[in-house]
Amino acid sequence: MRSQMSSQFLAVCLTLFVGSCTWSADPAKPSDREAALSKLKANKVSLGGLTIEPKDGGPLINLGTGLDGGEASNATDENLRLVAQLPELERVYVYKGKVTADGLAALAALPKLRYLQMYATDMPAGALAVLPKLSQLKSLSLGEYQVTDEVLDYAGQIKGLKTFDHTKSAITSEGFLRFLIAIDGLEQLTLFGDYVDDACLKRIGEMKEMKRFWTNSKKVTSAGWNHLAGLHRMQDLNLSETTFDDENMGVLKQMTDLKTLILNKTRISDIGMPSLAGLTKMHDLGLEGTKITDTGMAAVKEMTELDNLFVGMTDVTAQGLALVPKKDRMVMMRVGKGAMTAKQLDEMMEMYPKTQIFDPSGYWRPERIEAAMKELGKEYPPKK
Repeated sequence: MRSQMSSQFLAVCLTLFVGSCTWSADPAKPSDREAALSKLKANKVSLGGLTIEPKDGGPLINLGTGLDGGEASNATDENLRLVAQLPELERVYVYKGKVTADGLAALAALPKLRYLQMYATDMPAGALAVLPKLSQLKSLSLGEYQVTDEVLDYAGQIKGLKTFDHTKSAITSEGFLRFLIAIDGLEQLTLFGDYVDDACLKRIGEMKEMKRFWTNSKKVTSAGWNHLAGLHRMQDLNLSETTFDDENMGVLKQMTDLKTLILNKTRISDIGMPSLAGLTKMHDLGLEGTKITDTGMAAVKEMTELDNLFVGMTDVTAQGLALVPKKDRMVMMRVGKGAMTAKQLDEMMEMYPKTQIFDPSGYWRPERIEAAMKELGKEYPPKK
């Protein structure tokens, strides 16, 4: 799935870094740049991303991967300081490694830095005090890093921030609300952890440019979800494992630009499904582990752009799946509550011959299909 489920801030005390950090945004001299490139190459940092055109995302450096694209031990303070001498950089990725406030502070010298992604990087929360100095930053992603209220207070000072993502959290509801109040123009939030509550949802509901929102927080009440009703520009919504239920489904009716909707393991049933009927731009729909049946599947009849459908661990059968209007478009589908019988497998393959299908026992690999066809007395692969 695609996925494969958008942040955080306060005043920065520069004295923490006096004598050890360089906050200067003076442009690097050509000679400094060439020396930095030479040293980065010697440190086995790939420089191929520097030639990426702005229309394709812009120049990038990926620390933590090597010249061959594999994992490398080059996400270090030294390399961050060298990267800071490449003024054309718009994106910096840091994968694992260990960095300090001194190394991250150097990024303030990058005048075009728009995207900072750090994944499983060993660093103190105070190292992110540099964030308010990254004045052009639009996107901050902190994967597999324990985000705290302190980190959010730094991030909340990036006034142009549009996107915030994280996967691990020690955030409080109060700290997150402070962050939301500090930033007006957020468009994407990908959040994991039980800290988003009704007050946070109310503030998010005021962000009319929001296009992507993911949360698995169980602190939101049924009344809280109603704050999402005015987010008409939403394109990607994932509320899996939350308290979202049939009474809340009405908030989706006006989200007519939705392309991805994931409601796995929520409290919805056939009763709420009619609210999806007008969402005709849908590409990815996840309803796994809910109480929907074939009756509720009538809501997909007009979803002519649907590519991926996930209804595993529900009571949806082939009868309900037959309602998908453009079967030849379907790329991937998860179905059933358990391993399907040979007859069920054959029925699905007849209906969706080009679709990659899997059930709770796994993908339908050629050997499994062959065994099922043999059980039914059919040849596999069939003769042309």
